[in-house]
Amino acid sequence: MSERPVDPVPRWRRIASSAAVIGVLGVVWAFSSLTEGSPSGGSPPTPAFSPPPEGVEESSFTGRLVFAANAPDGRPGLRQRLYVFDLGERTLEIGPRIPTASGLVAVADGAIVIVSEGPDGRRSAAVVTTLDPEAPARTIARGSLVSASASGRVVQVIVPTERGRCGGPAYVVREFRFVLGSPSPWTAKDPPRCGTPISFAAEDASTAASVLDRHGQIQVEIDGEPVEPRLGNVAILAIGPSRTALFAGLGRRVTPGDPAVGPLLAWPFAGGLRPAVDGLIATRFLTWSPDGIRAVVNGELDGQRGMWLIDPARGSASAILPSDEVELGTWFSGATFDRDGNVFGGGAGVIVAATPSGTSPLQLPDEAPIPAGPLVWLP
Repeated sequence: MSERPVDPVPRWRRIASSAAVIGVLGVVWAFSSLTEGSPSGGSPPTPAFSPPPEGVEESSFTGRLVFAANAPDGRPGLRQRLYVFDLGERTLEIGPRIPTASGLVAVADGAIVIVSEGPDGRRSAAVVTTLDPEAPARTIARGSLVSASASGRVVQVIVPTERGRCGGPAYVVREFRFVLGSPSPWTAKDPPRCGTPISFAAEDASTAASVLDRHGQIQVEIDGEPVEPRLGNVAILAIGPSRTALFAGLGRRVTPGDPAVGPLLAWPFAGGLRPAVDGLIATRFLTWSPDGIRAVVNGELDGQRGMWLIDPARGSASAILPSDEVELGTWFSGATFDRDGNVFGGGAGVIVAATPSGTSPLQLPDEAPIPAGPLVWLP
């Protein structure tokens, strides 16, 4: 696909004036109602990648890959465990029991935030501060949306409320800052803000949200203030350190609780929105690369559903996982980068490693449990 020029001169003054907002806005989303299976009436599409016959060279991997799996010794509310795979030593250790995870986020000093979903559609954020098998998973907040900054210093939770001057739906932002792996007591960042957020992105010092007002219109806001000019009917997914924001274009009237699904759009803080990858319909944003140049999303491209490694500046995408290994029923998926830029993608019972030499299933020890999808890399 052809390369697209990026105008480096920002016109979104609210963001350009804030160095903090220009940083990564990590986003954690999971939709228990979203099933990424094969299209109705057909077989799963053929994967777009061809694993190298000899597999990916794994001896150069470093760090630890932490993934979730169902636990045979689980307890009510703690049906999974974290497992720690040392990529260099090729050893596996058992970690703590956790709630069923839709996403994992590495936060300060090796702590991990577990995002899960309740039967009422609300999301919970819990934290384990160590990977000891008996370490408790402590719930820190519940709300309609959960997001974490890419630095791991801040987790924010959107909590709906009817309070305040709005005369209708409103929300507050509960923010947790991590020091030595432990979250500070939550504080509401500001008075209640008007509207219903349908998506948002947390950062160390700010919040970006797409908010549905009582008239059914969507406005992108930074810290409660509208962004002008109006960006249209879009849901914000993430903002990377390369000054590229990702949105899902929403082609119909949105109701609260709808997943942010639509054409994946990029905005380099100047000019208009453009397709991040021509034809890619995003169903879930997963993660940014450390340099913010690449990202991983779930979605559909050219009739093929799966997990995609994308480069918004070049408008390119390559498949990491095909549809039958992404998200099926209660199985979730996840992706993470190591410090060298290698990608690990987890889906329904499989973890793959994507490197410049190709993409191939990661060889776990024989005693390893079946991965449930969510995963995160630690040094």
